Amino acid sequence: MNSTRIACKITVRGRVQGVGFRRACQMEARFRGISGSVRNNSDGSVFIEAEGLSEPLIQFTEWCRTGPAGYGF
Repeated sequence: MNSTRIACKITVRGRVQGVGFRRACQMEARFRGISGSVRNNSDGSVFIEAEGLSEPLIQFTEWCRTGPAGYGF
């Protein structure tokens, strides 16, 4: 397994405020061993700073594209 830690910044747009996206994002990151922060932006998007091992971080960024199951971006 690759032990390289990487970091990324992600902006998620769509229906992401007022629907529990940040909480789901925090839970998914914790599950994958990702650290960082998530916050709402004034334009309605969500900004994520994440750091972790490369493979789990790649999986996390893919999760951010779709959100939780049944989320329907």
